[in-house]
Amino acid sequence: AGVLRARLFFDLLPLLTKTTAAGLAPVFVLLDWRAGRRTGKTVIPFFALAGIFTVIAFLGKEHTLGVLDPLTLGLVASRSVLFLIGKLVVPIGLSPIYAVTGDVIMTSVSWIALTGLVMIVFVVTRTTRKTRDIAFGWWFFFLTLAPNFFNVLKGGDIFLTTDRYAYLPSVGALFLLGLGLRKLCVANGTFSPARLRAVVAWSTAVAVMFVVIAARQTRVWQSSQTLFAHAVLLDPDFYLGHYFLGNTLRARGLTDIAVEAYKASIIRQPKSARTHAHLAHAYAEQGKRTEAAVEYGV
Repeated sequence: AGVLRARLFFDLLPLLTKTTAAGLAPVFVLLDWRAGRRTGKTVIPFFALAGIFTVIAFLGKEHTLGVLDPLTLGLVASRSVLFLIGKLVVPIGLSPIYAVTGDVIMTSVSWIALTGLVMIVFVVTRTTRKTRDIAFGWWFFFLTLAPNFFNVLKGGDIFLTTDRYAYLPSVGALFLLGLGLRKLCVANGTFSPARLRAVVAWSTAVAVMFVVIAARQTRVWQSSQTLFAHAVLLDPDFYLGHYFLGNTLRARGLTDIAVEAYKASIIRQPKSARTHAHLAHAYAEQGKRTEAAVEYGV
């Protein structure tokens, strides 16, 4: 009983910070499956906690969240999974905003991603004949990422994903990485010290490279201005990047530049009422009442 209460407490902590931690509930079942244990009734409180916080989250965001049809949701989810796997392997070109532009269903990338995801699931399922470890790592990644699939539509805009969605799922990815490195240290069924030294050397080189990439990325996060300026450079066609950049510039008193950012946003999404409203505010601050009235719709 004491162990169960402790597990519930430590399951509650991440739920209090981020509802996406609801994906941890099925992980307890996954842990039992990997160990060959039968899952008992002790998992029920974890699923109950996850359900409660999920309902609270949806009620709190009912005005900003939308619902995608199953096909579109499946295609976006497939792209999100493969996209984040790519970013974990090659963490460059990171942005606070990864938008889906164009028609999701009519884009070949969506169907290629879905096909790729199906192939991964097929291969992972086949590996369970020999070991459950690979399937455990994969399903840990997928199940902890899955709650974010219902958060991709906000205010009518579809977001592929954000980097923070991968924080918890990356544990599963790192588990798979550990399996791979351990496999590389074995030759002809026995542990090889020579291979271990080679793995350590290569792992160290990769770690140093990632440290350099992380150090460069911290410059992007120095301020909201540098963050959204970077987002615009990575995806010039996404109107919200220009919109958020305009808001940041206005807050710093750089109204003239903010106006240009808002204009760039409107070019890409002419029907965005909030962008027109903020552009009107900026014009008013400049004393351009006629231009402001036009944007206000007067």
